[in-house]
Amino acid sequence: MIFVTGWTLAQPVAPAVVGGLDIEGERSRIQAERMREEARFEQEEAACYARFAVTDCLRGVRVRRSKVMVELRQQDILLNDAQRKQKAQAQLERIAEKAAAQQSEEGATNRLEALQAQKERTERAKQKAADANAKAAQGAVRREPKASEPGRSAQEITKEQEQYTRKVQEAQERKASKEKSLREKSGSTSKPLPSAP
Repeated sequence: MIFVTGWTLAQPVAPAVVGGLDIEGERSRIQAERMREEARFEQEEAACYARFAVTDCLRGVRVRRSKVMVELRQQDILLNDAQRKQKAQAQLERIAEKAAAQQSEEGATNRLEALQAQKERTERAKQKAADANAKAAQGAVRREPKASEPGRSAQEITKEQEQYTRKVQEAQERKASKEKSLREKSGSTSKPLPSAP
């Protein structure tokens, strides 16, 4: 406590302490104290006019008034500063919450896009394999030996048909083997998608 000619004033409120105080209540307290001090100094000034040495008395009252008003103003400034800090902290927290929500939303969107892209790649690979099968089947039909070609014996034609059938069967086996290895490979080398935050 600060003592000024028998009157006491509260110490300036530190910004750290204001965090738990009602700022508007403190402002009201300071204003009420300011009004009380003004009324007291007016009474002292009136008492000074009743004395013979009016000037010295008024000078003393004005010095005390100045000290008291400076002290009250400092308390007011500290409250304003604490209030600004609280508002700034609240704003920072709102910004952080908004950024976290936006980052979470972007993460979910990125995961969905990654899943969609993976699905599209898988479908393109299946379509490509189906197109290759169709193309191979068409090529095989074109290369099938014709029985009506002149100068060829029935044994040659049968032998060519067996070779053709064997080649088609081998091609299908290679294709099945390749698809199997691709499925195994795609399952073992792909990394899992990140988990949701």
